[in-house]
Amino acid sequence: FLLQKIKIELRESSNAAMESRRKNVAAVDRRRSTTNGRDYFDSFPEDIILNILVRLPAKSIAKLRCVSKKFNSVLRSRDFTEMFFTRSCAQPPKLLFVCHERGQLFFFSAPQPQDLDENEPPLTVNYHMKFECPGSFSEIYAPIAGLVCFRDYRCLGERESTYRESVTSVCNPSNGQCFLLPKIKKMNTRKRTWLKSFLGYDPVDKLYKVLAIISSNDGISMEHKVLTLGSRESPWRTIQCGTWHCPGSKLISIDGVLYYSAKVERGGTASVIVCFDVRTETFSFIPLAKEFLSYEASFFNYNGNFASFRWTTSEMISIDIGSINSLH
Repeated sequence: FLLQKIKIELRESSNAAMESRRKNVAAVDRRRSTTNGRDYFDSFPEDIILNILVRLPAKSIAKLRCVSKKFNSVLRSRDFTEMFFTRSCAQPPKLLFVCHERGQLFFFSAPQPQDLDENEPPLTVNYHMKFECPGSFSEIYAPIAGLVCFRDYRCLGERESTYRESVTSVCNPSNGQCFLLPKIKKMNTRKRTWLKSFLGYDPVDKLYKVLAIISSNDGISMEHKVLTLGSRESPWRTIQCGTWHCPGSKLISIDGVLYYSAKVERGGTASVIVCFDVRTETFSFIPLAKEFLSYEASFFNYNGNFASFRWTTSEMISIDIGSINSLH
């Protein structure tokens, strides 16, 4: 009986050792396979890697940044960004819309209808993702080159009655990234100030910039600052405008220029369109033509032309289209 017990224990010990060796060999093989696979892929020419990765969905691209330094470098390069953006623009246009519910922003998209036929089937809505928006939601602006800028008011203290401050965020609905913009240092004034931020894109240097306008309580702009996304320089730079104005909430971006309506007199009506060149960071002003005088009009890009629409009656919408040059 004792001899049989010793044989059983030796057999069990031998089986355990063999199983342990098999696991170690399998782990080594997996590491070798992973390492060899990465080394093999990293040895590809960068143009081939670009053409492979640009065909992947945006959500997959965001995850691939963690695979290797090579992947992260390629996916953050300007060449890849431009190729991916160009490929996306070639696809059929879609309508992007957002819903705010219980401290969250939900992003949806739907194919843009080509015909206004009542017999057409209902549009299919696709859900993309959600972003946290814990504060009191304020404004959201139209997408600029794939990014969306929105603003909300968040409580700075622990109590609900504590003063709420305007916070601006920039998000990418394609890959789920969202980040808060750096805080702007308050001006040396006891007056209450208001902050309005516009996102712009420079198609020449391929840079995203945020224009921040700090206004007094009566809405007149007091200070203008610019932030370049991804820059390691000083977060906010002060720029000169030269003309006090009260910016509206409607804007449009055409060929690297932000256009938004504004008042130039306290208590007056809208009288100008402010043009902010994202690349040169300079302002210019265009007197509004008669058909664009409505301060509540919304602007949009119609085949490269500046256009606006507004309600004229409870049942009618007026649409005005004109080139930027015709507004001078």
